[in-house]
Amino acid sequence: MHSVHSHDACDGDPKPGGEINAPCLARLRAAMCHDRMDYLLLTDHPDSFGDIPFEESFLHAEGDTWVPGPAGEPPHANLIACPDGGQVLLAPGSEGDLTPVMFQRKPERALLRDASPEGVAGLREAGAFVLQAHIERFTADELAPLGLDGIEIYNLHANLDPRGELRQLAEVLPDVSDWIGAGVRGPHPDLAFLAVYRPNHLALEAWDGLTPRGRMMGFAGSDIHENLPPLLRPLDGDRIDSYRRLGAWFSNYLLVPDVTYDAVRDAVGAHRLFVTFDILGPPDGFDWHAETAAGDVVEMGGEVALAAGVTLRATPPTTGPGSPRALVLRRVDADGPVEIARVEDGPLTFAVDQPGVYRLEVWITPEHLRADLRDFADRFIRPLVWIYTNPIYVR
Repeated sequence: MHSVHSHDACDGDPKPGGEINAPCLARLRAAMCHDRMDYLLLTDHPDSFGDIPFEESFLHAEGDTWVPGPAGEPPHANLIACPDGGQVLLAPGSEGDLTPVMFQRKPERALLRDASPEGVAGLREAGAFVLQAHIERFTADELAPLGLDGIEIYNLHANLDPRGELRQLAEVLPDVSDWIGAGVRGPHPDLAFLAVYRPNHLALEAWDGLTPRGRMMGFAGSDIHENLPPLLRPLDGDRIDSYRRLGAWFSNYLLVPDVTYDAVRDAVGAHRLFVTFDILGPPDGFDWHAETAAGDVVEMGGEVALAAGVTLRATPPTTGPGSPRALVLRRVDADGPVEIARVEDGPLTFAVDQPGVYRLEVWITPEHLRADLRDFADRFIRPLVWIYTNPIYVR
């Protein structure tokens, strides 16, 4: 997500007259609280992020709480204060030639435009996890030498980018056009996402090409700027690309004991993350892990040695009543992904019999959204990926 410290955010005017675009910043802060985010890792562009003092990148305001770094170092995060008494943990990052997140100190500006192993190493010295966005533009062979911590496996832009999958774009454009012209007959504006949403096949292909070579986290990037031209005026009065609306469409869930800076940082580093398309329903009750014969639990992102009794277990979310769901288990090796198990509307148990990279997808056919999709229900209700998990590595 991008803030007022990205040059192209806020309808291309994030700092009118050199001053912060206060209404745009207020909408971002309100959206974090409205959407009940626990944490937010910003990815501001180098053209603006590189020009500001490090402390400004935290969007700190009166009532917020600094998360201090070690003595003599800058803060590590900011706890955004919400009107209901809640807080959102916010940490700065950038999206240039790479996507480093959770900076602990300001990097040299040149590193923000250095997509090389040396650039990655320099960004890590500034405390960042080094990710890569817009994977539709890269192959696994191009990304492998960089030594990244993770890559983006979903970004809404990829469904609309003519540099990506043209066949997919040809599917999306008629749905978007018809939705725009539908007026009151169209879906609830928050469900406009279903007109666009398709899997990012090129990104998934790159991810499946990288994980057999070493651990590689997959994540989703919302890439919100609030800068789309006003192609339509949704009936709910909110802009179609608002921080509030897009922030509720999909999320990166971390497995943490509590919402603290150290816990979030530990989970990101360990790849204990799964992507959920929240507009289809929250992932209440979802679980995915491995168990050894001795009963030890290995969470997603972890590794386990191949041995008798290693079992993969998954439980689908409890939400979405009346909507068919499926758990799909894929094993990835040097030849690519293979579906090895599928369970409809129930838990999955799989006894591991060979090494590989095992990742899970949860699919749903969202019949529970039929009333809110109105005249578009038959068109938009189809099997959709609801959750992508990070892998469990069996060596």
